[in-house]
Amino acid sequence: KDFLEAGKKRLMGDTTREASSHEVVDLKKENEHLKQLVAEIALKNRVLKKSLNGSGFEDIDL
Repeated sequence: KDFLEAGKKRLMGDTTREASSHEVVDLKKENEHLKQLVAEIALKNRVLKKSLNGSGFEDIDL
């Protein structure tokens, strides 16, 4: 029952955040950095897959 009540309060916005503005800024920076890393890895993965599906192994700079 406590879980449901907490969920209702959260949906109504009746909670306090425990992160300071400095922590939020740091988390946002870290999140952007991680998004960039994921994008770079996804791009390298796409290039690698295309090279493997092509005429064989090609010289690619990952």
